[in-house]
Amino acid sequence: MARLAMALGAAAMFCCLAGCATMGDAIRSTEEVLEPTVPGSKPVDAAEAAALSDEQIERRLAFVTRHLDDNRSHAQWWQYGFLAINAGGTAVEAATAATSDGSDRDFAIVEASKGMIGVVYLLAAPLPGRGGADPIREMPSATHDERAAQLADAESILYAAAGRAHQRTRWVLHAGNVGINAAGASVLLAEKSYGKAALSFFLDTAIGEAQILLTPWEPVTDWQDYQDFVKRGGVAAETRMHWHLRPNGEGLALQVDF
Repeated sequence: MARLAMALGAAAMFCCLAGCATMGDAIRSTEEVLEPTVPGSKPVDAAEAAALSDEQIERRLAFVTRHLDDNRSHAQWWQYGFLAINAGGTAVEAATAATSDGSDRDFAIVEASKGMIGVVYLLAAPLPGRGGADPIREMPSATHDERAAQLADAESILYAAAGRAHQRTRWVLHAGNVGINAAGASVLLAEKSYGKAALSFFLDTAIGEAQILLTPWEPVTDWQDYQDFVKRGGVAAETRMHWHLRPNGEGLALQVDF
């Protein structure tokens, strides 16, 4: 009995520790979703940037603004494209819910609700960098301190964009996507609308995964390249291959820079 009690106690302690570790991982992952970060140095503030020489500021600004402009098209396509998809779907399904009944109405209500969640997310947490370097150019730049403030803001935008790109690999977003769609499908399953439940879950999960995975990925590499650029004292030596989505007059084209 004593050995059994010790074994049960050890098992309980193990489960508790494992549960705490899992909970800790979940909390850290959730914090990363709410405030995404990337490995390496963090952006300088205006005071740190002011300690740099004019030449250093100009070189760093040129590097960061160029990459912000390179990523503008992809960021705008993602932000406004998925906003249109979510808003359009919400409007269509809301209209359908108002003019139908039974399982069709239930399906439309579930879809409109999920679409509204997507709209709120995109409006509450818009993608950093969708304006390219325009916000930096609009800042005053006549004095050393003003140019230092430009650099601090430019780094912050690129870093925030890199953080959002880094989220693509975080399990919390993917689990949340599956969870929301599973919750919606469960409502339809409770009404025995099996076909509509399957459609709601699998189609919307696929769209949600596309939204996550198509988040502009370039800023992660751009931020790493920028850190290397700073360590080299502002000497450009980019050897990584970069992928960008650019407009080509008829739509979007994939451009490879190397």
